[in-house]
Amino acid sequence: MINNDWSKEDEMTTDFNNRQYDEMYRSTSFIIDSLCHILPVDRTYNVIDVGTGAGANLYYIAKEYQNHNFIGVDFNDHYLQQAEDRHRELGLKNTKFRSLDIFDPGAETDFGDIGCDVIGSSQVLNIIEFERGKQFIGNCFNNAKVGVFFHSLFTERPLDYDVKIHDHTVDAIVSMNIYSIFTMNKLADQCGFHLKYNKEFEIDVDLPNKFEGRGTYTTKTSDDKRMQFTDVLYCPWRFLYYERN
Repeated sequence: MINNDWSKEDEMTTDFNNRQYDEMYRSTSFIIDSLCHILPVDRTYNVIDVGTGAGANLYYIAKEYQNHNFIGVDFNDHYLQQAEDRHRELGLKNTKFRSLDIFDPGAETDFGDIGCDVIGSSQVLNIIEFERGKQFIGNCFNNAKVGVFFHSLFTERPLDYDVKIHDHTVDAIVSMNIYSIFTMNKLADQCGFHLKYNKEFEIDVDLPNKFEGRGTYTTKTSDDKRMQFTDVLYCPWRFLYYERN
């Protein structure tokens, strides 16, 4: 049984959110740089950030692209309230938040009610149970007027990895999935989208392997390229953007 109850507050997630508000993560900078290929400077889009959590990632994105409107959605009301409070304190005017269960059968309708041009998610698809993840991908494609982006784990080979981690440090079984871009393109094509932008994330700092359980660290190859791992699992982070045909 997968233990993915993100409706609760937990110490690991809270610490992750607080540290991200204190200092922008390199993954966030990577997303911001990627969005310059997507978000126009002469038009205003409504952009949905699915799985926004406490809104730290969205804070930096919305601050960079202030001519666009952002709606952070999540079903953890505790972290949504933290997001609203922090964004208000920080003076952001172009963000709103909404409680929404992306796994609910009515999520597709709810997405439509928001009225979104672009739907995106960061580090969400990889932690959703694989079959539910494909449902989530379909919901995004079916409700985005312009485009959909995913920041997650992807491989260029025709292989999907449905990974279950038995994490005894927190007494839970969690997902850490890697999708084939082949699978993503197939799902996109069925909904009338095509892959327009594909960028690999390359980390530029050394991260120590100091964790008892899950936690990102880096190791170097013989040609001095850094690779990210969580324990023994390699993490091929990418940014994919699909545009409606």
